Amino acid sequence: MLDLIKHSTKSKIETFVKYNSVFLREVYSSLMPDNDITNLEYFNCENVIKNEIKDKRFFHYLINFENQSIGIVSLEKRENLLNICKIFILKKYRKQKLSYIILNEIKDIATKENINTIQITINETNKKLAKIVQKWGFEKQDTISRYIGDDIYLYEDKYVLRIHVK
Repeated sequence: MLDLIKHSTKSKIETFVKYNSVFLREVYSSLMPDNDITNLEYFNCENVIKNEIKDKRFFHYLINFENQSIGIVSLEKRENLLNICKIFILKKYRKQKLSYIILNEIKDIATKENINTIQITINETNKKLAKIVQKWGFEKQDTISRYIGDDIYLYEDKYVLRIHVK
């Protein structure tokens, strides 16, 4: 289901950038003006994604389902932690319990990288996602604030999941 994007796969990177733009607008449209979202999208381009792929700390994936790309996942490896930066599924494919399959694949990635902690940070107002994350077995650690510009702070809840690594 998760298809790793490699540096040379231009069409996959283009699809990732397109879906990431939809993700940014969906997440931030209620929090900031449209022109500020456009500024965020400055970092959502092929060159940035290519540089992150070269960095080896970042893993970007397309989510494939029924022979088509339906979303994206971004992970960042930090010492003994795998941070889920993004999970985004197009609206028409939600509510099909695909997130459980995706989480199992993320656990497999963590295990292969010899990482025993997975972290996800979500907007504290997103109670629906918080419920899902808790069903996955994540435990809330704390709430953090992040300055995103124009006197706007984003408050996010940090959740962690510990997994057994052999």
